[in-house]
Amino acid sequence: MEKLIASGKQDDFEKALDDIKMGIKREFVSHIGGEKARYANFFLKIDPAIKQAANIIASPKEFSRILTEGADRAQVESKAKSSE
Repeated sequence: MEKLIASGKQDDFEKALDDIKMGIKREFVSHIGGEKARYANFFLKIDPAIKQAANIIASPKEFSRILTEGADRAQVESKAKSSE
């Protein structure tokens, strides 16, 4: 039974090792460079929403399309509210 528990602990540790390493690195960067460095080195690189936003901003066509759709939607909603 003890061997089974020890094996389970080792498996859990191995599964969490990447997260542990990332956490240590994140804290180290935060301590050395502050919160700004922490966001620049971790959250901005791994957050899917931020990655998508960066890709949209980097693509003038896509950026323009989204802005146009948003403006069109706002106009429709504004007209709907004014007719109520």
